[in-house]
Amino acid sequence: MPRIEAMCLRAVAEARAGMKATDLAQAYGAHRRTVFRWLAGFYEGGEQTLKAKSIPGCSAKLDESLFVMADVGGLVPCATNRPLASEAAR
Repeated sequence: MPRIEAMCLRAVAEARAGMKATDLAQAYGAHRRTVFRWLAGFYEGGEQTLKAKSIPGCSAKLDESLFVMADVGGLVPCATNRPLASEAAR
């Protein structure tokens, strides 16, 4: 379990035990509104809503064919949405 998930779940458990959101915010170094969002999410959808979400973007598993050697002057297509230098020359 990622650290942020564990922190959110601990904060929710402490809130359910009677600790105030402002005290939780100070204890966890979060803004008070953030703690209220954690609590609202938990009460609306349970633990699932507190799970870390994947960050959109390029796949973490990149294949060598996606890269162009620096001496060709190409860039990673995922970052630029441009074709590979070898494809542009065709």
